[in-house]
Amino acid sequence: YFGYPFNTVIPLSYFDPPKSVQFLKKDTSLYRIRMLDNAQNSWEEAWKAAGGWRGSLQAYFDQREYLTPDINLLYRIPATSIIYALSGHFLVKDPAVLDAIAMAESGGGDFKFFSLMNVKYFISEKDLGSANGLKLVDNYNQGNFPVYIYENTKVLPRVFFVGKATNVNTSGDDIKIMLATDFSPANEVVILNGGDLVSSQGRGEIKITDYQD
Repeated sequence: YFGYPFNTVIPLSYFDPPKSVQFLKKDTSLYRIRMLDNAQNSWEEAWKAAGGWRGSLQAYFDQREYLTPDINLLYRIPATSIIYALSGHFLVKDPAVLDAIAMAESGGGDFKFFSLMNVKYFISEKDLGSANGLKLVDNYNQGNFPVYIYENTKVLPRVFFVGKATNVNTSGDDIKIMLATDFSPANEVVILNGGDLVSSQGRGEIKITDYQD
C-alpha cells in the first residue's frame, strides 16, 4: 500500500530537458559526461533548500542541471559516475575503482583517466579556471545552482586502436603503471592476467558502424 494516497498524475513538463541537456544534445558524437565537486551532491543541497518535501520543490528541478546519477539516463546521455556499489546483484568493483582514481586525479587538474573513459564534458558548480585541457563552453545560474559546463579537449574516442600491450599478473600493478606520468592511454593498454601478449607497433583504425541499446 506504499504511496497509495499519492497523486499519480503529474505534468509532463516535469520531464522537460534541463538547459544542460539542451546544450549537450547539440553534440551528436559518442561521449560520456561526469559531474565534479559538489555537483554530485546537489540532491542533498536541494533537499536542504526545500526542507525535505515541505517547502517549495523548485530546488529539486533546478539541481537537475547537474545531471546527477541517474537523471542523465532520462535523456540518453551516458555518464561514468556510479551511484550504487551493486548493479544487478553483481559487484561493480573495477569501474568504481577506476572512477575513484579519476576523481582523485582530477583534483590535481589532470583528467587522463576521464579522457580514457571517453568523458568529453564535465558539469561543475565551480569555475575551474584554466584546468588542464578543459574549455568552458557554457555557464549560467539555475536558481541557486551555478552551472559550469566544460569540454575536455583531450578526450579519447569510445573505442580506439593501440599498438602496445603490457601484461601484469598482480592486482594493483596495473593501476600503478597507469598512474605513472609517462603512461599514455592513447598508445598503450594494460591488462591484468592477459597471458602471453605480443606487442607490436602496428597501426589500426576502428569505426563504430552500429550503436544501439
